[in-house]
Amino acid sequence: TQKALEELNNFLEEYPESNQRQQALDLINQGQSKLAKKGYKSGLLYYKIGRYLPAELYFQQVLDEYSDTEWAKPARFYLAESLYKEKKYNQAKTEYESYLQNSPKDELTKKINRRLEKIDKILASGVKEKTEANKR
Repeated sequence: TQKALEELNNFLEEYPESNQRQQALDLINQGQSKLAKKGYKSGLLYYKIGRYLPAELYFQQVLDEYSDTEWAKPARFYLAESLYKEKKYNQAKTEYESYLQNSPKDELTKKINRRLEKIDKILASGVKEKTEANKR
């Protein structure tokens, strides 16, 4: 898929006025969606087995490279969940708030608001966040 995307981009650079331009763009979108799905599913697998750091990396990759695909929204939610499970409360809060900003009214809104309330209570209680420095 990656090689196909490279070739399609080369085609568009070489023949920007081609009558097959739209078809190439559609194929690029399909390829990017396929790679985003793969990254999301990999992150979800790690999340489900409790390996939150690799899950975070995959979810972040989806957000960084494929933010315009349908996989970005669930990736952001599970990135926030992974951060929460890792006790990285400030980062989790940022991701939850970003999710709500982009999707203010959906099926996860109540769950996210409850999670944000819990985070605020945890942070207000003075609990130390888990950071890379704390792990050593």
